[in-house]
Amino acid sequence: MKKLLYLSLILACLLCACGQGAAVEKIEITQSDNPWGVTVEQIDLDNPENKQYIDWAKKDRADRGPHPVYELPGPGDWTYGDDHTIPHKKCLPWNEKMEFVIRWQYLSDCDCYNELLVRRKATGKTIKIAEAYVYSYDGSYFEVTEILSDTQFLYSRGKGDVLNYQSFLYDLKTGESICVASDNPQFFRDLGGERYLWLDWDRENGYPLYLIDARAFKAGEKDAKRMLVRRDNEYYVSEIQHLSSDKRFVYMGLYRPYDTYYTMHREVYDVITGEQVAFCEVPDAGLDWTLINDDLEYGYCWGGDWSDPTILSFFVIHYDYIPPNSPHASG
Repeated sequence: MKKLLYLSLILACLLCACGQGAAVEKIEITQSDNPWGVTVEQIDLDNPENKQYIDWAKKDRADRGPHPVYELPGPGDWTYGDDHTIPHKKCLPWNEKMEFVIRWQYLSDCDCYNELLVRRKATGKTIKIAEAYVYSYDGSYFEVTEILSDTQFLYSRGKGDVLNYQSFLYDLKTGESICVASDNPQFFRDLGGERYLWLDWDRENGYPLYLIDARAFKAGEKDAKRMLVRRDNEYYVSEIQHLSSDKRFVYMGLYRPYDTYYTMHREVYDVITGEQVAFCEVPDAGLDWTLINDDLEYGYCWGGDWSDPTILSFFVIHYDYIPPNSPHASG
């Protein structure tokens, strides 16, 4: 239950921050010519021979520590005035021609609309860099953190004490942002060499997963931000679960939002080719998962206290992992 409450809080907070977008047509997922075989096995915990799985899960749960508790402020803690019609803003210098404008306005006792803009001083014309509708209680959601040149700068979205704090690199020439840092591994992974995987919580566009090359972006090269995965509304991409040891494959979590009970799935993609190499249904939405190695994953459900948990169920996913240098591998 603790796990479910935690995930529910993440979903609630992040979905509030999603903007409105156009409907997306159904996306056909490319599947590898050599997909992995997948087997899901439930361990009989009543069998004494399987005590090793119970011991492993107890230790894993204790090592993880308690799930963090995020307490949102009550009405008496908010710091804005009674008149919600008054917009707030601050201006920051960029160069002789342009400046940054950060603007926010409360729409109700908990909803705040935030904007990050660039303003041309001579004409007053503004360019919107980013916007967000968020739960906010102490002002702006965006900050400019570093000016790199007359066309590029870094900005942050969120704050250090919230779940989805992220940093972006923006290019004025292309009008595009790429995520280059995040405090949440569920939505961001560093592949090394300034290459990143970023899961954008854009519900209307199927929660796309991007492969980002920051070096190429800074150099103005095309295709520095490549979409690997974008699902239609039959499935929602919920999080990045794991990376393979060589960071070639990414293990994603999916769920079907229109089922009576959320049906969870695991999907594995080749980062280089963008192809789906594995897919299976996960037995329980509330499982804690650990990738033991590239072809073995443990998941368990627990109850009671985290330091001395009761292991309620245990599952093993076996992947027929195909290394990228194998003659059977695609791409």
